[in-house]
Amino acid sequence: MNKKILLIDKDPAVIDVITLILESEGYEMYVAEKPFDKNEVNEVMPDLILMHNGINNEGSSICKELKLDPELRSIPLILTSTNPNIAEISKQNGADNFLIKPFDINELCELIISTMNKSQ
Repeated sequence: MNKKILLIDKDPAVIDVITLILESEGYEMYVAEKPFDKNEVNEVMPDLILMHNGINNEGSSICKELKLDPELRSIPLILTSTNPNIAEISKQNGADNFLIKPFDINELCELIISTMNKSQ
């Protein structure tokens, strides 16, 4: 069975590119609806969440909310951002990893694998 990734981003072009690339890598991709609803995570129960920090300026608070939820906190979460302070933001809000945009696709794929492996 393919690993499931829930992608939470606001940019349709980014969503299309990441989805296409990760599907070609064998992942089963789900894209969160807008506005984001935590119930989507419960429905999909992904193996990893890839979330842009800039979602209505609430990405970090959504991350914190997910990491405080006993049913969802074990799902690895990677925050992406153009913010140069994303490492600190990720740490403060419980993200398992982070990636600064723009990023190299190979770097993204390697980070996804290493983050999922750390959580097992």
